[in-house]
Amino acid sequence: MIFQKKIHQKNAYVYFLFEHKSYHDYYTALQLLRYMEEIWETKRDNKEEKRLPIIMPIVLYHGNTDWYVGASFSNLLEGYRDFPQELQKFVPDHEFFIYDVSAYDDEDTQLNVFLRIILMVFRDIGNSDIQVILNTIYRSIDYLRQLQDQKMETEYLETLFYYIFRAHRHLTKKQYYDLINHIENTYQEGSELAMTLAEIFRNEGKAEGIANTTIRLITKFVAPPAEDVKKKVHEQEISTLETIIDHIDEFETIEDVKQYLK
Repeated sequence: MIFQKKIHQKNAYVYFLFEHKSYHDYYTALQLLRYMEEIWETKRDNKEEKRLPIIMPIVLYHGNTDWYVGASFSNLLEGYRDFPQELQKFVPDHEFFIYDVSAYDDEDTQLNVFLRIILMVFRDIGNSDIQVILNTIYRSIDYLRQLQDQKMETEYLETLFYYIFRAHRHLTKKQYYDLINHIENTYQEGSELAMTLAEIFRNEGKAEGIANTTIRLITKFVAPPAEDVKKKVHEQEISTLETIIDHIDEFETIEDVKQYLK
């Protein structure tokens, strides 16, 4: 997400990369640099702007261990630290701000409602204890009641459920329907909202079934996929899974399959 702000009376952009990974991405600095370049390329093509805007890259991290791969592009460059300073200045480098969500405190009331929910969900979504996930969902539902805009409240709740179902597929039907009952009793428009969430739940269930079928076909016609490949399959849209199934007889290696995994 990109936000335009005034910094020292100049137009600047703050770029937020929401990193939805439970592990360290060694090439995060390179990924950020690519995004920054795309922004600058767009601004360059605007004939009315003669200078490029400042971009401040910020990464939200919510893994299970402390971030240990550094926060500068130079960490990726072989031998950079051994270069004398008069040579280092000719080599591109940038740092990014890393925010570890695991340190977030639920009682930090200085943040707005939606940001509090985002940080809380990011922090807890990888927890293996399903009760922790459920407690987070219930607290999020209660936090959203503080919003004055009913339409925005509903949209946020739908987004919350969509993300949770995608990132954590271990909710039982009973746990899901308990949540729906809670929403119906909590929100004035609870019945209508419950129907929308039920549709999301059904679609995610359908995607889960197609993902399992895709993995079975890959195993049968290509090769048994590793766990990281299985995880990526479960993260795909239904249309992508259907494309993989349609072309299953054309794949010769797992690498061929990976070309379709976003």
